[in-house]
Amino acid sequence: MKITILTIATNQYKNFFKPFVDSINKYFCASIEKEILVFSDDPSIINGYNNCFFYPIKHEKWPFVTLKRFETFKTAYDRIQKSDFILYFDVDLEVSQKIDLNFDKIKLLGVQHPGIYKEMYFWPVETNEKSKAYLDPSIFCIYHQGCLWGGSTEEFLKLNDILIKNIQDDLQNNIIALWHDESHLNNYYFHNRNIVQTLPASFAYPENWKLPIEKIIIHKDKNMKEYPRHAGA
Repeated sequence: MKITILTIATNQYKNFFKPFVDSINKYFCASIEKEILVFSDDPSIINGYNNCFFYPIKHEKWPFVTLKRFETFKTAYDRIQKSDFILYFDVDLEVSQKIDLNFDKIKLLGVQHPGIYKEMYFWPVETNEKSKAYLDPSIFCIYHQGCLWGGSTEEFLKLNDILIKNIQDDLQNNIIALWHDESHLNNYYFHNRNIVQTLPASFAYPENWKLPIEKIIIHKDKNMKEYPRHAGA
């Protein structure tokens, strides 16, 4: 078994890279071979890490740096296709304790949004029926956060190609989904929910929240002005 981990670290987000990689190497699935593909505007970011590989990208203004992530990942298909399982991590995640997962039978993997650690009917989906990310807001399902997701190589490539096309179609119609790539991911996961395995919100615990759940992976806090990530920021 070989896992390929994808992350994007441009502009200010490079500041999170070292603690992210160090925590992955220390705690995440230690018995499984891992490589980390880093899409960044700074080649020096991988200095000192033998299991990290640099892929150059230009930093784009929000939300395009995140919305176009599926196109970014396609540039690494040559290496991705040689792996068994692909995982995307936001670079501002930090693993805080030992994690062991069995990927053999997982087709698609996601993480439950921490906003629904208790209340399942949290469903901030794209409601513009003209968008390829549209979902009926009256139909409830688990909402997945876009910070951590993945799948077997076959399922990942299928998802990635479909979401590239869906986002391109939206942009051609001057549409940007409410939560960008996350909206498109949730649309795909909803329609393929029979093969999705969901990790609990403990795997995406917001650093400064106080939730009665375990902190397994911490989502680091960020200043909104320096790290814009929402509409209008």
